[in-house]
Amino acid sequence: MSRQWKFAAALAAVATAAAVAPAVIMAPPAAAGPPGWALQTTQSPASTLGSPLQAVSCPSATACLAVGFDKQLSHRYLANAEAWNGTNWAIVTPGEPPSAGLSNLAAVSCTSATACTAVGYYKDFFGTHPLAERWNGTGWTVQLPPSPAGSTQAELAGVSCVSATACTTVGWSVNTSTGSIKDLAEFWDGSNWTIQATQAAFSKIDYALNAVSCSSAADCLAVGHYVSHFSTGQRIATWAEHWNGSNWSGVLPDVASSYYNDLLGVSCTAATACTAVGYSHDLGGMNFPLAERWNGTSWTMQFPEFPASSSGTVLNGVSCASATACMAVGDAAPPIPGVSSVTLAESWDGASWTLGSPLERGPDNSLGGVSCPSAAVCTAVGWWDATGTEEPLAERYS
Repeated sequence: MSRQWKFAAALAAVATAAAVAPAVIMAPPAAAGPPGWALQTTQSPASTLGSPLQAVSCPSATACLAVGFDKQLSHRYLANAEAWNGTNWAIVTPGEPPSAGLSNLAAVSCTSATACTAVGYYKDFFGTHPLAERWNGTGWTVQLPPSPAGSTQAELAGVSCVSATACTTVGWSVNTSTGSIKDLAEFWDGSNWTIQATQAAFSKIDYALNAVSCSSAADCLAVGHYVSHFSTGQRIATWAEHWNGSNWSGVLPDVASSYYNDLLGVSCTAATACTAVGYSHDLGGMNFPLAERWNGTSWTMQFPEFPASSSGTVLNGVSCASATACMAVGDAAPPIPGVSSVTLAESWDGASWTLGSPLERGPDNSLGGVSCPSAAVCTAVGWWDATGTEEPLAERYS
């Protein structure tokens, strides 16, 4: 369930159900030694078809919040979250809008252990709507960001908070009349969510934003892709927008030599230091890892390592502790037909990307998000296949 399918999957139906008693998924104790990855013990509600985690935010080495969804036996979805206290992961079930028939949390940002905002969407009889929820360390408060006028289908995919009263979220909406897809950005001022004017859409071009990172309330970078319908064959290319405190403006990232490019994650340590990751897809059906650096005015293409034994690689998320310390995670597909994906991690030292060795739980594994409160500590989350169920996966790099 790599996030390259997020844009398409987000338009599918999902639903809520009651949470039930958790089943602990055990991990072996971490061994002492050089820095590396160690599996953590996660929890998954019983009587479900899985609880994949899609994103994580760690304001410190001893506090993380991960979000995703539970897949019920009825194949309907319910928003889910787990909190890390430095020792254990525990399920902290999010709230639900009164009218929700299903919900999903796709991204989260924490400025402290008691101030986190998670975003996604919920669906009711009238359509699909933006969803935001605030975690104060002990409980959730459901927020209902507005949908753009003329849209009954809008979703939030990324969020970045620079304080408890300043959060920016991005995603997309579908115009009910025309079917066109438009980029969406909203701002939280501590009291309300307000839609911001984004880059003007053009005829026959769809825009979607997958992630955002703000170095301050006056500087954010959002990334995603656009789809051109000017020719018989769709052209899908990387897209980004920059917020300067007053306006969003479009900035075109470099495009790899393929017909499908997408940016799925971004992390900024300053207005002049952002790293975005994703993948490119060539005509032969191969996915390649994609990374680009934004210096405030222009992009520089980077070339993450491609695993020698892989038939396709995707980077789903990235977190930078500094301009010279980033960790990107995702998944890679072995070259053997029928064999599922394995976890992938790559680290940036300011000069090059180096493959790491995250651990596996089962025959199918993926990392969807990562958060590094320092260059020495990172937490990544995702899912693994336990005989047909997608269970939560968490790993710590230290």
